[in-house]
Amino acid sequence: MHFVFDGGTLAADTSIRLQAEELDDYRFVELSRLDDYLPPLISARVAAAVRAREGDGAAYLPWPPPGAAA
Repeated sequence: MHFVFDGGTLAADTSIRLQAEELDDYRFVELSRLDDYLPPLISARVAAAVRAREGDGAAYLPWPPPGAAA
């Protein structure tokens, strides 16, 4: 299972501290650019989560994804 959780909205002046043991970098990207940063399976799930949030609902994506080798 993969879950994507909404962490809320950050204020413009919020500083972000990364756990050095786990993360090297972070960035905010446009939804249309997710495929540039994430594997297709994950970018599809993040995009579905954003659409669900905008619609105030949840999203279910089948496994394996359509078109994937079973």
